[in-house]
Amino acid sequence: MGFCSSTPPRDNTAPDVNIKIEDHVAHSGATTLRRPLVYGHRGGSKKYPENTIEAFKDALANGADGCELDVFLTKDKYVVCFHDDTTERLLDGPKVKVVDAVWKGDLEDRRHKRTLTYDRETLAFDTAHPISLLEDVFKEFKGKTSNLGLPFVLNVELKPGMPSLFPLWGHKVGKYVANLIREHGMEAQVTVVGFDPKKLRQVESVYPGLHTGWQYDDNFPILGSVLGTANSWSNKTPTKEERQGLFTKFIRGFMESAIVDRLIVGATIVDLEHTVCDDNTVEKFHDKGFAVGCFAFFPTDLSSVLDPPPTDGEGAYERYQLD
Repeated sequence: MGFCSSTPPRDNTAPDVNIKIEDHVAHSGATTLRRPLVYGHRGGSKKYPENTIEAFKDALANGADGCELDVFLTKDKYVVCFHDDTTERLLDGPKVKVVDAVWKGDLEDRRHKRTLTYDRETLAFDTAHPISLLEDVFKEFKGKTSNLGLPFVLNVELKPGMPSLFPLWGHKVGKYVANLIREHGMEAQVTVVGFDPKKLRQVESVYPGLHTGWQYDDNFPILGSVLGTANSWSNKTPTKEERQGLFTKFIRGFMESAIVDRLIVGATIVDLEHTVCDDNTVEKFHDKGFAVGCFAFFPTDLSSVLDPPPTDGEGAYERYQLD
């Protein structure tokens, strides 16, 4: 991933964010509550379409400590809350690639589908909701607190997830997200994560000191195939010999060393899919001063899960379903 050296130099004229990671609610909140913070993945996305303001409000109303949300930059430089690379799955109307779309023309008047069919469930929504802009999300949640009185956290994931290999090809979503955070004064409530170090470096360059983190999931080449069943929820749990193999130890040791996170990204956060975590992975990152997030897919959308749980008939759906 040496291509990250081509990212723009740090903007020394930009004021730094003066919030240490240990003082940010994403880190300190867990100490205050004596438990991990719980975020709504794309909001409360069972009652309302994912990544909409209504879904984020629903998560807050139902006791979440924050929300994870996904953002793209359109061709006319609007930051939209959206997960997929194209509109096909989520929106009514023609299929459009989000990074090639313009807000004023392709997306502003589009609506989320009122019915979504997943692997195990069909969701029906009360109305056809519009796409949300990140700036409107910031306006809605600035200063909002969780039911337990802590600042409500917005964990913003930069899309598309595919790394940008060349400067001319790079999507500048990180730059625009950082500027929106500054404009709306959301430093104390927002963290920024992604699978692309280049986009994360954009954030740090534009607004130094914002808390960012690289994400690890079990679809990564090599990482996924070696570590992706370390905490499997089905019958593919690796043998003791497989988990203690030299290559597995090397890959896990490299991940847990946080060399990539520190040198390439400058991260203060790490975001791990639960399947790549071993018994002491979180502890090792904590010892290095990272705030640690861990994510999973429960239980409706299994389209991108490498090692899905057993079928309903084997009882997994009931066991993992969250009320």
